Amino acid sequence: MRLPNKLAYTRSLSPSIAIFLAVDAEGNKTPLSISTVKLIGQKSSASEAFNKDTSIKPTANVAKLVEGNPHTVEYCNVPYDCETLLCKFSLRINANSITPSNCNDDDVAKALKQFSIQYENAGGYRYLAKRYIENLLNGAWLWRNIDAPSIDIKITSHIGVSVIVENVNLHKFDDNFPNNIDGYEELLTITSEALINPQKCIFLEVEAKIKPSLLQEIHPSQAFTDKGNPIGRVYQDTVIGGNRTPILGSYKIGAALAMIDDWYLNAENRIRVGAFGVIKERNTSVRHPETGSDIYTILMRTEKITQQLGKENLETQYDAHFLAANLVKGGLFQLGR
Repeated sequence: MRLPNKLAYTRSLSPSIAIFLAVDAEGNKTPLSISTVKLIGQKSSASEAFNKDTSIKPTANVAKLVEGNPHTVEYCNVPYDCETLLCKFSLRINANSITPSNCNDDDVAKALKQFSIQYENAGGYRYLAKRYIENLLNGAWLWRNIDAPSIDIKITSHIGVSVIVENVNLHKFDDNFPNNIDGYEELLTITSEALINPQKCIFLEVEAKIKPSLLQEIHPSQAFTDKGNPIGRVYQDTVIGGNRTPILGSYKIGAALAMIDDWYLNAENRIRVGAFGVIKERNTSVRHPETGSDIYTILMRTEKITQQLGKENLETQYDAHFLAANLVKGGLFQLGR
């Protein structure tokens, strides 16, 4: 299959932003506030003392190195009277991956439609739904805020299906999780149906009930700032009751839900679904075009991948899973403009 110059999919998973609410002993809920803190840290960058060739800079004298390093950052922490910290967002799930939202080649559109039909028949969307739900229930979307004494997570759908996981950190090494959670099968069913049936769109409300440690720092999403901004770290925010309150951005939550790709060569961990399998922490790409496992190369093999569906074990259909997960993620997949 040759990629056209117009090929796009609308995302199927649409998370909202997540807000933080502090709950006191009387049950009063208050949005978290943001503080601005001026700090004087130590100089610790290698560039303060070394040139690029590792020779010591002539200016790196003791007096220079002991000078303070002043900077201003935004800060957020658990209020003193907080008994429980809530973090909550909503998630819409649509069947947008079953056909392109924009394609100027009928043969390509038909090939991709046929792939989605065969993938559905093979149970592929249910397979993906398991992974998305697992990331909802294990609190991956909390990112650094997952480190807490106790966290309960509740998911409620607009059609009445509800799932509660108590103390999610206890399930980290439970091989049966989340299959052994009450309501899991019902949640899995409506999620997989929402991914394949345009008439079965669902809305989920997701809430983490965190038992916080005294006055510990909270880690909202950071905002990109213009060069020269006097504040080195700025949080993403929304306004509640006329006051700024920090959030987890929808993009960051979506990134956590998409951490399902372990279908690449010699996979060690699940990484975020993306065209080139980028692992930012290691500054590398495990799906570089030279590997033949990037999304564009796999798209060009759609017909062959479709033919293999149903002939082999579903779990070993790595390219099919990667292709479907990218279509669920949505985006532009055309070659050129």
